[in-house]
Amino acid sequence: MRVGIVVNPDAGLGGRLGFKGSDGRAAEAREAGAQDRAGPRMTQCILKFDELLKSSLNRSNIEPAIYTWSGRMGGDWLSNLDYHEIGKTPNPTTALDTNDLVNQLIDNEVDVILYAGGDGTTRDIVNALNGNETPIVGVPGGVKMHSGCFATTPNAAAEVLLSFFCLLYTSPSPRDATLSRMPSSA
Repeated sequence: MRVGIVVNPDAGLGGRLGFKGSDGRAAEAREAGAQDRAGPRMTQCILKFDELLKSSLNRSNIEPAIYTWSGRMGGDWLSNLDYHEIGKTPNPTTALDTNDLVNQLIDNEVDVILYAGGDGTTRDIVNALNGNETPIVGVPGGVKMHSGCFATTPNAAAEVLLSFFCLLYTSPSPRDATLSRMPSSA
């Protein structure tokens, strides 16, 4: 079982400054004193996920492997947990880097992508997936988070991730564990 990690290191920087997003304004936000938001929230989520994996809630003894880039788009926020480094974060980062990381995660056959960012990050990831049905779970870390992919808190994202893996572990196929079981009356 594999989880891919994507962090938009610039997401959320403009929030306290009244920006309506951080796209193209990260340097300006940092110069004005903005602090990282998405990365620390990913750390909070990962620490909670690790705690849940060690708890009695993990009845199947799931031990997922983590795949990401080293640096600010992944490894810097994993609180010294082991992970498979599949690349290095460039400086500065752009939406094209998110695309590249997502494509590498798909090539590494991750079961789910856990990401921290905002609506722009969600858009970039969905565009990179280009029809691939790998599930995504959002850790809220941007200025705007209106997408249904986001959990309400970093801890809630960890709970969703554990639930996904428990369902995946007990289902015959990852695709059998999707919402396709719901009635088509919608």
